[in-house]
Amino acid sequence: MKASSPLRYRLYVTPVAKEESTVLSFSLLGRSAVYKNGTVLQGFRSKKEAALLFYLAHTGKAHRREHLADLLWAGRPTSHALRNLRTVLTRVRKHVGEALVATRQAVALAPDSLQWVDSRLLLDTLTDIDEVEAAARSNVLSHILDLYQGEFLADFHVSEAPQFHLWVVTTREEIRRRVLSSYGRSLGCTLAKDVFGQGVSDIQRWLEIDGWDETAHTMLLQLLLQGGCQLETCRDYGRCAHLCETVLGRAPSADLTSRLQRGLPALPASAGPHTRAAHNLPNPSDPFFGRVEAQEEVNACLEQPWCRLVTLVGLGGVGKTRLATTVARTRLAKYRDGVWLVDLSHLDGEDPDPAEAIAVEIATTLSLPLGGAARPAWQLLSYLQDRQLLLVLDNYEHLLGEGADIVAEIMECCENVQMLATSRQPLGIRGESVFRLQGLSLPTHDDEQPPSEAVDLFQARRAQRLWQAAAEDELAATERICQMVDGLPLAIELAAGLTGHLTLRQIEDELQQGFDVLETSLRDMPSRHRNLRQVFELSWQDLSPTLQERLARLAVFEGGFTLAAAQQVAGASLEQLGALCEKSLVRHNPSSQRYTLHPIIRAYAGEKRLPTDQTPQRHTEYYLTMLAQHRDALEEQTAETWAELEADLDNFRLAWQTALDRRQIELLADAFTALVLCYREGDLAREGEAVMRDTSRMAAGWGTKGLALATLAELECARFQLALGWYAPAIRTLEGVVEEARQNQDAWAEGLGEVLWGEALRQLGRADLAEQKFAHARAIAQTLNEARFVQWREDTLQAFADPMNTAVFIAGAARDERPQGNGRGPRDTRAQTLH
Repeated sequence: MKASSPLRYRLYVTPVAKEESTVLSFSLLGRSAVYKNGTVLQGFRSKKEAALLFYLAHTGKAHRREHLADLLWAGRPTSHALRNLRTVLTRVRKHVGEALVATRQAVALAPDSLQWVDSRLLLDTLTDIDEVEAAARSNVLSHILDLYQGEFLADFHVSEAPQFHLWVVTTREEIRRRVLSSYGRSLGCTLAKDVFGQGVSDIQRWLEIDGWDETAHTMLLQLLLQGGCQLETCRDYGRCAHLCETVLGRAPSADLTSRLQRGLPALPASAGPHTRAAHNLPNPSDPFFGRVEAQEEVNACLEQPWCRLVTLVGLGGVGKTRLATTVARTRLAKYRDGVWLVDLSHLDGEDPDPAEAIAVEIATTLSLPLGGAARPAWQLLSYLQDRQLLLVLDNYEHLLGEGADIVAEIMECCENVQMLATSRQPLGIRGESVFRLQGLSLPTHDDEQPPSEAVDLFQARRAQRLWQAAAEDELAATERICQMVDGLPLAIELAAGLTGHLTLRQIEDELQQGFDVLETSLRDMPSRHRNLRQVFELSWQDLSPTLQERLARLAVFEGGFTLAAAQQVAGASLEQLGALCEKSLVRHNPSSQRYTLHPIIRAYAGEKRLPTDQTPQRHTEYYLTMLAQHRDALEEQTAETWAELEADLDNFRLAWQTALDRRQIELLADAFTALVLCYREGDLAREGEAVMRDTSRMAAGWGTKGLALATLAELECARFQLALGWYAPAIRTLEGVVEEARQNQDAWAEGLGEVLWGEALRQLGRADLAEQKFAHARAIAQTLNEARFVQWREDTLQAFADPMNTAVFIAGAARDERPQGNGRGPRDTRAQTLH
């Protein structure tokens, strides 16, 4: 062992700087701050300026500009991200001057400008602690752990920077784990020296970081017993025992309690150990994430003197039981006769007298002996009349109807008994307060919003399985996985459990194929939660045959639906939709008046639909007809009409693809113009280009009508390519469509193709070739001299004097603009060809 090896953290302590020099110090543990020459540095225009300084300070090294750009602007084009980085560097340099060193390739903080970085100092010291002499090690640990004033960047969040957020979360967890481990080592040194006061202080600081650590609680109890028989020691013991009871759900061991009683003189009751709150709640095996507002609301409701029954309602796997037991644990001190969890999942839903079966289960949980001729329910009610307690009635959904009668009787007869129930649908009792649970919050990339609860849960469960730092490119994949399961806690936990043998990208790919990959072999996981299919089947079996059929049909919708759509496509009535909503299988948004299915419910319910079921065909006809009916409105009031249609874009996509697969040319032709306008108004040029390309490819082999549709699609594909700035690909597309139009003597398609081709050339700086294309288009327009085109040509021919007006003219023809008067435009000609 080295006697006096210098520690790396000493490199951060620099000599007193000259007056003109900039000296920076960073506080990153707990409340974050930057100090310039001893004064807090303020006035940053954006959080990303501070984020850049924090990153450079903690890492303590130079980073390539491309890495920093991706760290703070992931997902943006590299050129845009680098331009943003240059702007931020300019602003930061105004604050810190020459302390920021930026070359054309890399960025760093000048080493001689860094006086102190608490997070780096802490980690470096803990890394080199073994090099410190054994006699001084305890003091060094104690002093360095004082730096841990809170979690790493606990009060700092940057929106739209997923890579930076992932780095913060990973670093935060690493520091926390190292600190907790070091407290254990520090305590070992302290106990070896038999320093009672410092040992108690160390454990108390340990518990401030992790109040759930059973080892720390046990060591504190033992240390207090060894410290002497002083009144204050006993009081500390009582406070610690109370923590064990309320947080860990258990009392100190009988051995410790008896030794305390033997070793201490008689003390006032208030100084002794707290009375253990009676309960049978399970001990938490992992942290509980999110649901802060739900906890507050449920607690506030239970605080009301009139509140007797609260029911947590939601889809299977949404976390009803965990929320109920978490709320119940916080209320242990409020019930004289305890808090009791009654698991009803194993009771038979077909029991002829479910109320009596539930009464027996509650009595068994309360250790109430039943006997004699009186009904179990009467004996239970008699027992509860003089009790003050909370019953947590878990998994009630399969016992509703007559099974809810026992709850109503308890509410009527036992004024000091409150009940907290979990169910997939309300119990339907007067006086019931219902709280509906949805998935955990998903990423919003909004500075004003807290971090995603779903992502935090995934990261925490992943860390339990895989003790290694997450890569910087994994946060985006984590967010996509959470979004694919719509924040469902059980699905997130099952997905995180797969990280032991699958990468996040592999998990994401598997979920694209279905949700059966989400299952676990954990022995202590309830059988009903081993996989998502089993969770769904429990809900499915609870439905009548009619509701099963309606739910399977509703699964055809993509992205939600209206009442009218549900009635016409799925044959679902308002009453049936209401019943499915009550059972947490369909969700209703009152503000938009739309219904949705959770993605997992939609996937499994869709599998139940019979192959002969005509719902997909009705869906296709309904939504493509809707598009066709809005064609004129989209041309005249595009923005307003698009706002009405945007919510059904996913259904339009699905209907279009189904019609392509089934070669339904008439439906496709009627909806074609409206779909193109939707893609334009929605700024979806990239998707529009891909859809038109696929449409052209598939329709080209369908004969004459299909060829006409393919030609239209190729022209619109080229138009989208122009909008995207893809001028060379647009020309390649137009070469084919113009040549084909000439061979088929399709002057209309040839003319529009020439105009679009000319515009592509003009954008590429080839004005001479562009003019040739425009001239050819003018010539084609003059040849369209049939009677039905006369008025149309006369009204618009003068527009050809300008090439861009030529483009507008032909584009108007593509959209089938009708002129004033009696003339009819080309849309009618094209529609006749397609039909």
